[in-house]
Amino acid sequence: MKNALILLVIIVVIVGGFFLFKSLRDAEPSPLQTGKTIELALLPQGGSGESGTATLTDMDGKLKVTLTVNGEPVGVSQPAHIHAGSCESLGSPRYTLTDASGGSSETELAGVSVDQLLGELPLAINVHKSTQEAGVYVACGNLIAPGAPVVTTSVDIATSTATTTGTATSTKATTTTEL
Repeated sequence: MKNALILLVIIVVIVGGFFLFKSLRDAEPSPLQTGKTIELALLPQGGSGESGTATLTDMDGKLKVTLTVNGEPVGVSQPAHIHAGSCESLGSPRYTLTDASGGSSETELAGVSVDQLLGELPLAINVHKSTQEAGVYVACGNLIAPGAPVVTTSVDIATSTATTTGTATSTKATTTTEL
């Protein structure tokens, strides 16, 4: 009788585990369950006084890039890109983002992920003054790998922070530069 009871408990645990696994597998995943997020500071360039944040989030096979810019001119559309290189030495644009207008921009890049971007480092996100003055950079932030060592240099920016979050981990890397 005791062995039958133990066998019954084992069967109930196995069947219950199966249905729990199946329900978790079939559930709609949230972005934090399936992907990562990086948030970094966009710092003023060339005395522009414009700053903000960039948030990059894995979402359903796309990378969602949200920019928030403070101190932007009213009524001006400001181009933004993810460039090769760093804010100190920008290379060519790798990904074109939706122009920032009214202090914000949201872009979805199909087939791109946070991990892919981290594999392409060094990269930087920068915002241009306007379409007509695309050669003038007003805000920039370096994408840095979580856990990367802190580097100090003398340039036009003050700090850049990247935070990566996933299902079970949260890592923060900070790059500090002096004015």
